[in-house]
Amino acid sequence: MSSQSERSTELEFALSYELRGALPIIRVCGELDIPTAPQLKSMVGDALNNGARSIAFDFSRLGFIDSCGLAVLMPAQKRVVQRGGQVYILGAYGHTRRVFSLINLGRIFRFCSEAELPAEEPAESAPAAADDATGDLSAAPV
Repeated sequence: MSSQSERSTELEFALSYELRGALPIIRVCGELDIPTAPQLKSMVGDALNNGARSIAFDFSRLGFIDSCGLAVLMPAQKRVVQRGGQVYILGAYGHTRRVFSLINLGRIFRFCSEAELPAEEPAESAPAAADDATGDLSAAPV
């Protein structure tokens, strides 16, 4: 059985960003928690402020997620729904999938494989300005 300190050294936290057509895919590695959530929040905010209609998160290398990580995903979901888009969750296994299931988030996010992502995701014609009413990711506390 691994200890907390062993678990945290298994996967160093890292984010990567790529576009599949107009669909941003953010790959998260390591632990998504209070010290790392602000980095993801910033990347998500940039993607949405640049006009992304939908967004995909690859959690296949995510070892842990807590409420701070979830607090980044919820405003993103709100903003993409307002744009007619979708939040896709890729590779959610083990602890990550259990967290989503326990709080019934399976009905909010679309869990799928990368192969199931839409071939072409239209971008918004102009980036939408975010405010507190629409889930501002730059000003919302994490």
